[in-house]
Amino acid sequence: MKTRWISSTAGLRVGTLAIGASLARIQVTERSGDAVDLILGCADASGYEYEHPYFGSIVGRHSNRISGAAFTLDGRRYALTPNVGGDQLHGGPLGFAQRVWRVLDHTEDAVGYGLTSADGDQGYPGELEAIVRYRVRGKDLLIDISAASDAPTVASIAPHPYFNLSGAPAAEERLSQHRLTLAADRYLPIDAALLQQGEVAEVARSPFDLRAGGLLTAAHLEAAHEQIQLAGGFDHHFLLPDDAPIDADGLRHAARLEHTASGRALDVATNQTGMQIYTSNTLDYAGGIGNRHYGRHQALCIEPQGYPDAPNQPGYPSNRLDPGTTYRSVTRLSFDWPATTDQSSQPQ
Repeated sequence: MKTRWISSTAGLRVGTLAIGASLARIQVTERSGDAVDLILGCADASGYEYEHPYFGSIVGRHSNRISGAAFTLDGRRYALTPNVGGDQLHGGPLGFAQRVWRVLDHTEDAVGYGLTSADGDQGYPGELEAIVRYRVRGKDLLIDISAASDAPTVASIAPHPYFNLSGAPAAEERLSQHRLTLAADRYLPIDAALLQQGEVAEVARSPFDLRAGGLLTAAHLEAAHEQIQLAGGFDHHFLLPDDAPIDADGLRHAARLEHTASGRALDVATNQTGMQIYTSNTLDYAGGIGNRHYGRHQALCIEPQGYPDAPNQPGYPSNRLDPGTTYRSVTRLSFDWPATTDQSSQPQ
């Protein structure tokens, strides 16, 4: 499996794979000239051909969980292929993360992947054409996802990188030196199966209120709050304010992650209404980058997407996609790190 690299003269270097249209590596070049990894991943490209916890994958056709692995659209019930108990997660056992995408184009600073999802794929109606484009721009990585279907269907396609800005997390190192700030003012409560129940809750006066920022220590990830206990940390969908300002890229600021010891930081902006925040509560993976073992609470996933289980929750905004319309999800990851060398980081 070939890694396709893209890079900028600012020192941002990104490795992608056709399987899952995955982000396999995100590296920044620091003052020393060393390349530092900012996401978790498999030790080498071949690892992505086997089961892994969606490291850097594009997940779909519908990200997150769909309860009962079924939904009704225009009066017809569609049975999906389950892969987590009786529910479907991230598009099913052979969802977008497990598929080999076509390479559409590849330049020094951009790469595109395409996938045809057949009518009935994992139970979804309509043949769907999906495109993912990655582009680096200075210290920014832009992720542009689009899709079109020839029949009414549902779509919520999302990137799934695991961020740890420490650079090389040791087996015992958790997220405690990471400070997370979320622009979200509401979140979606879950039940014991990690499924939404149609409720929308305010973050105020709860561990979910990160509007002023907070370190991801045990005080947050092991809080006595019922919702934290159900998930073993954060595994919740956060909603951005309806009146949040839109920037020149047509995106709204969603989150900021800072590693206090190194000064590395990440800002996330998106055109989506919200994002799933997951603190790798069940992560247990041997064979990571540098042959590291990754464990619980060692990384943070920030996944801009539509409302989870929206096809079964009439009170949530719809993730319906009709013929003649285009699904579009755009995310900008803006990195900052100690002063870089003034030379391009070239792919190896």
